[in-house]
Amino acid sequence: MSDNARLAALTALELCRRSGAWSSAVLDSVITKYELDLRSAALASNIFLGVMQNVLLLDHCIDKACTSKGKIEPKVRDILRCAVYQIAFMDKIPVNAAVNEAVEQCKKLGYSRASGFVNAVLRKISLNREAALNVGNRGKPEYLSVRYSHPLWLCEYIVKHHGYEFAECFFAEDNREPQTTVQVNSLKTTAPELLAKLSESGVDAKPHPWLENCLIVKGNVTTFNGFDEGLFYVQDPAARSAVAIAELKPGMQVLDACAAPGGKSFAAAIDMQNSGSILSCDLYEKKLSLINHGAQRLGIGIITTQARDARSTIDDKFDAIIADVPCS
Repeated sequence: MSDNARLAALTALELCRRSGAWSSAVLDSVITKYELDLRSAALASNIFLGVMQNVLLLDHCIDKACTSKGKIEPKVRDILRCAVYQIAFMDKIPVNAAVNEAVEQCKKLGYSRASGFVNAVLRKISLNREAALNVGNRGKPEYLSVRYSHPLWLCEYIVKHHGYEFAECFFAEDNREPQTTVQVNSLKTTAPELLAKLSESGVDAKPHPWLENCLIVKGNVTTFNGFDEGLFYVQDPAARSAVAIAELKPGMQVLDACAAPGGKSFAAAIDMQNSGSILSCDLYEKKLSLINHGAQRLGIGIITTQARDARSTIDDKFDAIIADVPCS
């Protein structure tokens, strides 16, 4: 149901706000908690990720529509953010549905006294969405920061070093909705077979235009038919291509020096036809479980994980080394 999807998105937002948790992990856990079907999970994901990506702009809209911006309780502001995102960016969502559900959330979650305020703010925004989204001061870093919800210091830096026109194109592109791509696990299936399986279950899927054994999909992949069977895994085409360029062969010994969450190790194992050995290392012990669980789901048996700093010496010899070094 759509109300459960909206509640799931709201819950995920609160968890991220209060604990600084990893957004994708929070979203997955909340979708599981609320037992959302494919359609509801997609709605929850859209709202949650949309709010996260546009939070400064949404707050700007909210603050323009009310005079008590400093007095809005955090949970109520999250409710408003979710509703404003639906009103401003999701044309297929009826405005009344977004407004009414926000009001009901206030009542259900113990903020009945704020329900009238929420209703008034959202009605005001919905009457003129274009005006609500108008930031003003175009041509300045402050505009870019609010309009594209990026830190002001970063906007100032890009404008200073590359000019305003480049900066606006840069931030607009950074906010463009990314495609979700999954890589076919050729140890278990083929691209045509997986495409047919996903399409039959109602998933919007199509072949990637230039990368073999890659599909472009829409929705929460963990709910897709074939995920639990290990028929595919999520990975960006550029990351998959980096492993393909290495031309790994069965029987090789490979080191993945900065491995978590495991995509490149999985790609390497598939290219090696699950024959040989891969040492997948990460600095943080807790991240290794992501690799181990993923390998088990995909039916990969040649990966060994180890917590270690990639800068330290490893005595073993390898035919190839994969090093996706963290930018931090």
